[in-house]
Amino acid sequence: RAQETAELIAKYLPEDLPVKNCQLIEEGAPIQPEPPVAHWQPELKQFFQDSARIEAGYRRYFHRAPPDQAKDTYTLLVCHANVIRFFVCKALQFPPEAWLRMSLNHGS
Repeated sequence: RAQETAELIAKYLPEDLPVKNCQLIEEGAPIQPEPPVAHWQPELKQFFQDSARIEAGYRRYFHRAPPDQAKDTYTLLVCHANVIRFFVCKALQFPPEAWLRMSLNHGS
């Protein structure tokens, strides 16, 4: 669904902007949520697999600009809510296991 949404958004952006698919930010279980929830309990191994991948995605897209960068740059990420919530926690320096405590509407 996120890839389909990105394709729709790309139709309204300048044609010279690159659109890339990134496996690092695909849907997954970023870290065991605290408190745990009964309605969503992936196998423990899924957290270990997804956590490293999603963390690598965060590090790829969220970083300080190089000192010699002369102008602002922008990256538009279109991904699933689990990944977005985890990224928000990391960016705001909240405990990453709190990612499931916030709600996020589809397409927001």
